[in-house]
Amino acid sequence: VEVHGADLLAYFANWQEEQNELLSAIMTTKPSRRTLKDAVDTYIGIAHSTALKMGKSVRIKVNENASYIMPDQPPRLFATLIHIFNNAIDHGIEKRKDRLAKGKPPEGTIEVSIDQTHESNESWIKLTFRDDGRGINENGLIHSINKSNPERVTPSNKLELFQIIFEDRISSKTEVSEISGMGTGLASVKAAAESLGGSAMVTESSAAGTTIEIKIPEHALNPSKAA
Repeated sequence: VEVHGADLLAYFANWQEEQNELLSAIMTTKPSRRTLKDAVDTYIGIAHSTALKMGKSVRIKVNENASYIMPDQPPRLFATLIHIFNNAIDHGIEKRKDRLAKGKPPEGTIEVSIDQTHESNESWIKLTFRDDGRGINENGLIHSINKSNPERVTPSNKLELFQIIFEDRISSKTEVSEISGMGTGLASVKAAAESLGGSAMVTESSAAGTTIEIKIPEHALNPSKAA
């Protein structure tokens, strides 16, 4: 679907409202002992719907290497994770014919891993999102940076450059769609992670795909374990 100008903003607002209503219903549901994996699993249907809107096919796999019980009122971070799926599908995963031309399987893959790590005498929850799409559009990202601030010096280090996708009003897409490209989604993910004392970053991106890692202290889900 291609829309422009005021129609684009209205379409995006309506689509975002529908997603927010669904996420609100999901996040306020309180089944017995709802785990972090359960929370991540709820995005699979939304992500498949997004892929269909774009004429793409995607398989999502969630690996639970560490189990966590979600609190009755989950941190805002977990409502922002939909933006990672949206960006992977819209920015990264190619359409079937393009994937076949590159020798990739026709169906794209997003793999999520839930792990526990220990750093600085503290336990951390690590969420890793890997897709097998085209990778971050470096030229599109640099264009967005220059448009936002012509005086800004663009990082020469690729990994440092990729972190800029988490900044507000910065996008690697040259055109805005109803799914993404306004430069606000991933910024909200990083802000939410940092509000919990955590972080969000791109750990790698190439023609084989992109990996985003989110880390938050374990006590963000289990306050009783706070130091």
